Amino acid sequence: ISAAAKLSVSLLRHTELIPADKAFYEAGLACRAVGWENMAFIFLNHFLDLCDAVDEGTLDALDHSDFLDTDIPFEVPVPTKLCVTV
Repeated sequence: ISAAAKLSVSLLRHTELIPADKAFYEAGLACRAVGWENMAFIFLNHFLDLCDAVDEGTLDALDHSDFLDTDIPFEVPVPTKLCVTV
């Protein structure tokens, strides 16, 4: 089961191919499923921030400080509509 979580987290590096909102949402759920609560919180919180960014049409208000020392990109394409409906 942790392989799925690891893959979901790994896919966050490829948000030019996968919609960012879906990638962070799925990574958050996968991390929560294996008990990685801290990572789940960060990814799901970033998902909510992305939802706000889509509503506003800009990434200017996104806080990337959680991802400073990672290879998760700061600049991601902003989808015109959300791919995840919760």
